[in-house]
This record gives sequence, C-alpha cells and structure tokens, in this order.
Amino acid sequence: MTASTDSTGQVADLERRLRGSAFVLEDAVSHIQFVLDHGIRGEEADADARFVAALAEAHQLELHSGSGDVPAHARARRVSLETVQGDITLHGGGGLVTVHSVSGDVHVSGVRGQLEAHSTNGAVEAEDVTGSVNAETVNGDVTLRDIRSDDVSATTVNGDIEYRGTIRDAGQYRLSNHNGDVTVAVPQGANATVTVSTFNGDFDSDFPITLAGGRQGKRFTFTIGTGSAMLDLESFQGSIKLERP
Repeated sequence: MTASTDSTGQVADLERRLRGSAFVLEDAVSHIQFVLDHGIRGEEADADARFVAALAEAHQLELHSGSGDVPAHARARRVSLETVQGDITLHGGGGLVTVHSVSGDVHVSGVRGQLEAHSTNGAVEAEDVTGSVNAETVNGDVTLRDIRSDDVSATTVNGDIEYRGTIRDAGQYRLSNHNGDVTVAVPQGANATVTVSTFNGDFDSDFPITLAGGRQGKRFTFTIGTGSAMLDLESFQGSIKLERP
C-alpha cells in the first residue's frame, strides 16, 4: 500500500466490516506490506506516512516502509511523472520531460529540453526553462517565467496566463484561455507579429502599437519590430495586456 487516504481507507473499511464478527482486524490482516514515499508530495506524504505508522502500531501490525526519489529518477531516465491527487514539484531534467497531475498543481523548474506540463484541476508553473514548452490546464493559472524558447504553447479554460521569457525571431508563441486574463512581458528588441482575440475583455499595452489593416471586431493584428515571430493571444472572457519586463 501507499501512504494515502485510499489505501488507509481500505484498512478502515475492512475493520468496519469485521466489527462484531468472530474475527478481529489483527486476525484478518497480519501486516501492512509496504509504505513507499515517492519523493513527489513532500510534507503531505510525510504526514500520510506518520498516519500509517500510527495506524499500524494501534493494530499491532507489521509495517515495512521505504522511500525513493522519483523526480531524480525521472531526470536521469527522461521519463514522465504523473499523479492523480497531489501536487508535483520537479527541478531539472533534460530531453523530453512530461509532468501530469489530475487534481493538483504542477511546479517545474530548471528543465533543459522539451517540457510537457499538464494539470486538470490545478495551476501549472514553469520557471527557468530552456527549450519548447507546452503548458496546459483546465481549472487553474498557467505561469511561465524565465523561459528561453522559440516554441511556447499555454492554454487554460478557467484561469490566467502569464508569460515572461524570450520572443525569438521566427518563434511561435500561442497563449489562449476562456475565462481569465493573458499577460505577456515583451522584451526590448523583440520582433513579432501579434494577433489579439478577445470577446468580452479589454486590450492594454504599455507601449504604442499600430494596427495592421485595421481592427475587425474583437480580433486585430499589429507588428512589433520586423514582425519575425508569431505571437497569438486569445481570451474569450478576459483582458489581454502587453507590458515591458
């Protein structure tokens, strides 16, 4: 078993089922086979491990425990990290780095390679990344800082998006959400063709812009410098802002 509410709940359920019968929990379960700390959930996992140890002691069960550094293994082997419930924090990694949480936040830093960071119900944060970035969540913010890349994609349905990093010539940058704001820090000397789409929201820029071909409804395009990179910004019900770092 792992030190989680699912596993410990199974033991508690067994105890309830056996209560009042000729058996006791100690007769039905001779030992808890193994409790493993994956090295992903931090203090939350430590608290769960203490709970399981107390549970085993209360029922005089044999307990075997262990720990491992799954993030370190992922960095060395270039494999993916995934959790159903709980946050993931990863520092470092090269090649293809994939991190996915269903219900939890994802925090990634120091990646040198291709980053795929996803959550369903949680925020996605990436910092100090060199390489392509694909960050996606359904309910949560996407925050990308100190990114050095020519290929960035960030999407969320309910949450804000913040991007602070390079905008390289010929690069592709796509930031899109449904309910939330989009903020981009545009470095000095950047060259980009910017496309802005917003339905119920405002657009604001810290520096003057000139529209190319006028404005068509809530969608318009303008050029910064030579316009080499492509910067697509979209928010259905939120504001879009360009600012200087």
